[in-house]
Amino acid sequence: MRHILIIFSVFLFSLTIYSCSKSSDDGSKTTDTTPPTVSTSSPSDGDTSVSITSTVSVTFSETMDTSTVTTNTLDTSCFGTFQVSSDGFTSCVQMSSSPTSSNSDKTFTVTPKDNLSYSLIYRIRITTFTKDSSGDSLTSQWNTSSGFQTTDNTTIEDSADITKALLTGIWTAKCSDNTTASTSYKSVLVFSASGDNLTATTTNYSDLRCVTQSFVFTKKLNTLVLGSKTKTSQNQIINKFSAKFTDITLEPKTSYVTTSLNSSSFCGLTGWNSGTETSVAGLTCGSKTYKAVNDTHSDIIQMNSEKTFIRIGDITNLASTGYPKTLNTLEYYK
Repeated sequence: MRHILIIFSVFLFSLTIYSCSKSSDDGSKTTDTTPPTVSTSSPSDGDTSVSITSTVSVTFSETMDTSTVTTNTLDTSCFGTFQVSSDGFTSCVQMSSSPTSSNSDKTFTVTPKDNLSYSLIYRIRITTFTKDSSGDSLTSQWNTSSGFQTTDNTTIEDSADITKALLTGIWTAKCSDNTTASTSYKSVLVFSASGDNLTATTTNYSDLRCVTQSFVFTKKLNTLVLGSKTKTSQNQIINKFSAKFTDITLEPKTSYVTTSLNSSSFCGLTGWNSGTETSVAGLTCGSKTYKAVNDTHSDIIQMNSEKTFIRIGDITNLASTGYPKTLNTLEYYK
């Protein structure tokens, strides 16, 4: 459910006093109507090897109304006009305090509550609720396009040598909330005893904190081939692996989801049943076409040196080789 915040702003004008005005050449007073813009950010867009203890700042083109430059200090929701995110603003970095201003209220700095994660790309967003000292808002939302990437603290020596035996078992990620949509999801990876088969299941929930199941998406693979330890172009220590699809399924968990799938002929199908897995392998579902049975799945995986968690590749960011360029932020624990 989308929450719409309606803000009523009341401006009091005086016939004789202009609190925010500029002098024209003839000495008369004129109201400032020029909207502010973001001039620079730090770290800069495209920076790499940024310290995980780094602060984040933006500088505006003019003096700002400090009360309109806000950030989230309560949790990881994307709240406030100054946001930093590593997952496309599904969630945002929690800050330790409100933004601090300097440079005549043109520069604002936020400090993450906890250290940033290693080897991740973070983007900065400034929303249109940000205003200058004259009350003029940004004309459009500002985002860094490439983002900045934090340094990699993992070396070949302190990253575990992954074997199929080490992978065998059930690895579960924590519940991930999408505060914008008021939904959540939880992912589980199951490696068979032989290490040759992998089942990747993502359960989607219709609420926050993974309470009420909505639908389940499952990828089933076999003949897993594990490569040797190497590095990505972003210096992340990983192992490449490949496997063959045996199936991809979608299982609605409620009558509401089932009805929606049937009424829209999702994936070109109308036989959806609640609690029943239906194969979508090789089908086009909305804007997504899924791999067919026996197609190859190319991925990367990383295990920390303590062998307590693994991460797999970000399949939304693929190289020309078909392998992910970077790791996903989700950590899976046994």
